[in-house]
Amino acid sequence: MSNSGLRTVVGIIEDKLFSTNNGNRCSYVDVGFERFPDEKNPKLGVYKKINMGPDFFSQYTKVFLTSDADNVLKKYGGMLVEMAVGESPDKTKQCEYTVDSKNIHDIPSGEIIEIIEARVPDMSEPAVTSDVRPTTPLVMLESTVYEINSSDFFFMNDNSRHVYLSLDAARESLWQKYADAGMALPPETGDLALSDDEEENIVGEFIERVHQGLDDYLDYLDEVGLEHDFNEERLREVVAHRLNQENQNNDVFVDMVADSVRSAQRRWAEEKSKYDKIQKKKDPDSTDVDFRDYVKKIRSKKVLVGPFVVKNITQGEGLDSFCFTISVPDRGPFKTKDECNAITRRIDLTTVEEYIVPFSFGGRERRYVVQMKNWQMSGEKLDVIAEKQLIDKFCFSVLSQGFSGLKPQTMSLFRNNLMGSRYLKDNHDRALRALDIIASAAEYDSQRQKLFSEFSKDKAFSEYISNYVSGHIESILAQYAKSKLKEINQNTEKQKAELEKLESQVNAKKAELSKLNKNYEKLSDPEYLNQLKKQAAAPTEDYANLSTRYRELRKQHETLEKEVGSLSKTRDSIKSDLTSDLRDLDARYLEMHSMLKAFTSQPKSAGKGLKFDSPEVSQLNLDNISKCRNRYIEDLLRSLKSMDRPIDKEKLISMVITIAQNQFTVLAGLPGSGKTSFVKCMGKALNLGSRLHTIPVARGWTSQRDILGYWNSLAGTFQPAPTGLWELMTTLDSERDPTKVTPAFLLLDEMNLSSPEHYFSSFLDLADGESERRIFTGVPERSFLNVPEYFHFIGTVNSDDTVNIMSPRMLDRSAVILFDEKPSQGADLRKTSVSLEPMKTYSAENWLTLFRPSSVVDNLFYQALNSIEETLYDPNHELGQRVVISYRKHQQILNFLSVAKDMMEPYRAMDYAVKQFVLPMIAGMGEGFLKRLENLGRVFEANSLTDSQHLLEDMIAVGNDHMNSYQFLG
Repeated sequence: MSNSGLRTVVGIIEDKLFSTNNGNRCSYVDVGFERFPDEKNPKLGVYKKINMGPDFFSQYTKVFLTSDADNVLKKYGGMLVEMAVGESPDKTKQCEYTVDSKNIHDIPSGEIIEIIEARVPDMSEPAVTSDVRPTTPLVMLESTVYEINSSDFFFMNDNSRHVYLSLDAARESLWQKYADAGMALPPETGDLALSDDEEENIVGEFIERVHQGLDDYLDYLDEVGLEHDFNEERLREVVAHRLNQENQNNDVFVDMVADSVRSAQRRWAEEKSKYDKIQKKKDPDSTDVDFRDYVKKIRSKKVLVGPFVVKNITQGEGLDSFCFTISVPDRGPFKTKDECNAITRRIDLTTVEEYIVPFSFGGRERRYVVQMKNWQMSGEKLDVIAEKQLIDKFCFSVLSQGFSGLKPQTMSLFRNNLMGSRYLKDNHDRALRALDIIASAAEYDSQRQKLFSEFSKDKAFSEYISNYVSGHIESILAQYAKSKLKEINQNTEKQKAELEKLESQVNAKKAELSKLNKNYEKLSDPEYLNQLKKQAAAPTEDYANLSTRYRELRKQHETLEKEVGSLSKTRDSIKSDLTSDLRDLDARYLEMHSMLKAFTSQPKSAGKGLKFDSPEVSQLNLDNISKCRNRYIEDLLRSLKSMDRPIDKEKLISMVITIAQNQFTVLAGLPGSGKTSFVKCMGKALNLGSRLHTIPVARGWTSQRDILGYWNSLAGTFQPAPTGLWELMTTLDSERDPTKVTPAFLLLDEMNLSSPEHYFSSFLDLADGESERRIFTGVPERSFLNVPEYFHFIGTVNSDDTVNIMSPRMLDRSAVILFDEKPSQGADLRKTSVSLEPMKTYSAENWLTLFRPSSVVDNLFYQALNSIEETLYDPNHELGQRVVISYRKHQQILNFLSVAKDMMEPYRAMDYAVKQFVLPMIAGMGEGFLKRLENLGRVFEANSLTDSQHLLEDMIAVGNDHMNSYQFLG
């Protein structure tokens, strides 16, 4: 469920519309699926069937459509839609959920696909008839196919698998292979023979069909004006003329070929069926018992083909009959690389059953393929290209190159040309299919001629032809005369046009001859010839003057060319220098512009928009401080356990007191030990919300500007760091009453990736009691931020070799809590079905009061602590370097013991104090330092500090393996 409280479901809108009291047009929606979030694909989600568990719709399968049902039904009527539904305001009505029309939209493409029981049609006429109306834009067609696997039959050695759409086709193919292998038995006679009456009836029906075919043929002759006698050569001339005619529309011929092929195949299938009935007694298959056993080995299986795009849905003849057309998707996840867009998949139904979900809509059972994966790798490719498209795109170019009179004897040449075409040479299956189509067309005329020859011997056939010719002789002759007269008129017009063209050419030649005669007469006159000679001698003097002037100009031109060349070189040099200077200036300008923009603009802050306001706090009575502390711990234990984060009670007491009393608390341990997650669970249990703010520390932080931000003097603004700390601290700085807000924690995740004493140096002063609790910002209007006492810091560190070692300065101001237990060493971590019981929300004032040091510790604690401090500070040089427990650290231990001694056994409180405040300070090397640690171990043993003693022994063992280098966080 989304943040708005809406649920995303899938259903079909009912077409039963009605008006409500307020005038809204409404309806109901039958709901079948609900969509849930998917981490791997958040945009799509996961669709699951409704009524399958408490997380689904548990009772109702209808949703109330509140308004605008008429328009919604026009747009989505009968189709599955996705909608965002919300709870109904009135639960007494029929539906628990309602949907507004604006929250209805299409299902993402291909996510839910309906299964329709139907065979794949010929894609030249891709119409499908079904008893259900498709409800999704894409459908998968379910049908039965029959397979012949060569491994099932010993007489087949080709290691092949053939798929057929009908059992008869598979049986016929198997019989052919059976007979070719020499397995067929000799035909039997006897009981299978037809009676004379049966054979006479079949022959009579066959002759009647032939007569009907002749009627169709003679009607065609009347239309085209040909002789009624069958003339094969004349027909071939007509086809060749139509094919080679200039500017002829190729589609006409292609349509004719495709129609002829289909017609021929259909007619010969019918005629062959008649012949097969007559020749049944000669069929070896009918008496071959072995073959009938082999037929039983033909496999049948249910397959899904598709998906296909649904178009043009119409109502059939009956109420439960629907017609629609299909096509292969040309876009989306189901588009293939086939340039004809005619490749889809045929998938074994049993291999995708996990994606098939049945559901009943409106009382009718339907099935859907829901979010099927790896469609491209499922099943096998299926080519559904239509015959017309195959011929038009891949065969017509070959047919038009010398194959206008295609005959059976030219099929070999045609086959070679076809297999060598650009496309079909790489598509073997389509090439073979194209050859079968063209071969059927080539053999049609010869087979038809054989048919006429066979049946011309039949007496009834001859009588029918004679009667037909006698009855139609006048119309046949009239039509023939009409065609001949038309042909004569056409020839006459053609010869007349040629005659006019020749006469025009003759007139043009006469005019040209007349002009030549006039020129000849003029040239024969002596005076005209003398005049031409004088005109030819006059230009000689002009020519000499012009030659001299030409030479002068030529020299001037050469001089100018040299000057132009020199100037061009000078220009190119200047242009090159200017271009180089301009590039340098552009680069410098961009560099300076970027620098100026970086200094003067205020970058966006990642923390902008963060809210750190406190939740409402509970009003508590802290008169009995001891009882309130124990209740606080018990409530926190219970809340953590409900989040599957149980913890030992003593350790939780130690952690709570330490975090409450100290400005800095460090959680140390190996990666994956649960440090960060535990703090977040504790913040959730305490209802802190965003006031437990986490900052992942990055490697390379060196100053306060990396974690808090800095004052940008050029831009005149404070630039916060992208950590959100500035926003958190400004919120806390504005808070005035600690009784009305919760405490706040800053979690520095992996704080030792960089040195805390560098990037967090401004905050280290907060650990001192005399601190003014202010952080300098550099902002003129707000130079300091006040840090309230209830704002504490928690850091996590990994105790391995990949991070910086914690400095003594940081350790002196911090308490260190180890996360080093294995799951088997802690409390019972088995999950229990405990519901989350939120704690009361404690105010900052109550929280500080609850764990504030309240009493003086016993002398036993002082004695033990003094023994530990003296052992570590012993000035004996033989004991190596000293370890100083500062006054700050000494006071931290006493504060912890003043509260912890009343909440656990006193010696356990002392043990936890030493582990968290003393042992982290130990760091030294050498055999002398080893003796100091051994002396310290004896002090621990004398005061029953078992946990501290074990940690010290582990530290000594590790240090011995590291050349006598001893360190707590080594």
